[in-house]
Amino acid sequence: MLTPCHYALTGTLATRVDLLNAREVSTVFQKEIIEAGRPLYCADDEALAEFEITTLSHYQKLKKSRKKL
Repeated sequence: MLTPCHYALTGTLATRVDLLNAREVSTVFQKEIIEAGRPLYCADDEALAEFEITTLSHYQKLKKSRKKL
């Protein structure tokens, strides 16, 4: 479902825009978002930093657990 926010951003930026709740996707996807994406707006820099640190920590733990297999 495309929200009014999605329509507004797509129209304003004249490009494809993906909107998602980054806390609801997999750890691997979260890591990809951090590495390849860029925030258009950030209301709380500390919350963003905490998300990035937590994501990278979870990703490292995931990699370590997968190595044991």
